[in-house]
Amino acid sequence: MMNFESDERNLPQKISEDIISFILNEHLQPGDKLPNEAHLAKELNIGRSSLREAMKLLASRNIVTIRQGSGTYVASSPGVVDDPLGFTFILDKKACTGSARSPFFTGTSYRSYVCNICR
Repeated sequence: MMNFESDERNLPQKISEDIISFILNEHLQPGDKLPNEAHLAKELNIGRSSLREAMKLLASRNIVTIRQGSGTYVASSPGVVDDPLGFTFILDKKACTGSARSPFFTGTSYRSYVCNICR
């Protein structure tokens, strides 16, 4: 008996791997524009909604950049996320000093450790 639910969950991942292969085979460089959605879906023999899901996965991994109304581009730093730990979301960096202790940072507080990185 086949497990279709598992196959459906893996489809965007499989398509994203196909898109990466397409990028490599076409020798696309960072900043290069990918073909439009209709052309790429036809090229890979997939549906456009499946292509969109795969592109979202690739965008979350910083492999492509989706610009609404402009197209999809190979990311300028593929695979490298600008802020992997989310320091952008610390609103008040001065208020980062606290006494919250972490077992991973012996003798110092986690907040102090984070704030030293933020500075």
